[in-house]
Amino acid sequence: MDKRRSNRTRFRSTCELIIDGQRHPAVVRDLAPTGLFVQTRARPAANSVVGLRFPAPTGAPGFELNVGLAR
Repeated sequence: MDKRRSNRTRFRSTCELIIDGQRHPAVVRDLAPTGLFVQTRARPAANSVVGLRFPAPTGAPGFELNVGLAR
């Protein structure tokens, strides 16, 4: 049984995790009102804050968020 409080929506988007100034490739796999699931080979510490950078179409600036990790 799924214990999540809200439904997740499948969503796929490339992004980068920025951990201690180093960029790591990642992919957003799904979204929910309370967060998102990001798949990566990087191993950030649980409950840490990292950067999450999304690219933009050619010629447009991307954007970066500081996000807290749940696990």
